[in-house]
Amino acid sequence: MQPTEKRRKMVISRNFWRKILSGSPGTSAVVLVALIVSGCATKSVDQNFAFTPGTETGLIVGSASSSDENSAYDATVSFRYSPARMNDALDFKNSGHIEALSPSLWFGRGGPSDFKDVAGKLFAIALKPGNYSFTSWEINNGSNAIIYPIDPKPLAFTVRKGKATYIGNMHMYLRTGRNFFGITIIADGRPSITDKSERDIPLLLKRFPKIAREDIEIHVLDDRPWGGNGPPKDIQAQLQD
Repeated sequence: MQPTEKRRKMVISRNFWRKILSGSPGTSAVVLVALIVSGCATKSVDQNFAFTPGTETGLIVGSASSSDENSAYDATVSFRYSPARMNDALDFKNSGHIEALSPSLWFGRGGPSDFKDVAGKLFAIALKPGNYSFTSWEINNGSNAIIYPIDPKPLAFTVRKGKATYIGNMHMYLRTGRNFFGITIIADGRPSITDKSERDIPLLLKRFPKIAREDIEIHVLDDRPWGGNGPPKDIQAQLQD
């Protein structure tokens, strides 16, 4: 399912939300009311996927997760990607988004976590070979508002035919605030992409038993263009700014 260009939305200024939320958001993000939810997340390949001489695609593999904050609503987080060069027709087949689990489950959102210490899941997505980039991130805070960065710089990666590229753990650190009614909601977030290959790759090999360890190359995305600045401690400090 792909996002529709006819989705109705209304942009609300940061100053408006600063008056409503306790504490100023720490990102250069805008919030909008989404009257129609965007499309479904990109699905991982089948568990029996295997590279063969006839395989024409490559894989991006890794994990996506978000911090567990005490909010009245379930927040969902997504990371969007597309080919580095898109033609006029747009390459929707090789564009999409990866969702992290919501911190708590509500109306069937999310599903069980793949990890014991954080809400998150593994992914293995087939794409045609070529250059790609993650173009943005998005937080749906569960109260009909979406938080996303203004003009984020792309995070480049390459898909190789017949290879799986481990791009890291894409994690969103969430921050809460209170709305006009005093209800605690997700008000902000900071993305972080780190090397969790020692945790993720053994789980991936168990989930996809026909993928061999030698099929996987490690090229963790550099999150600095998105303000991640490495270790979670630094990101948490930014959220307090």
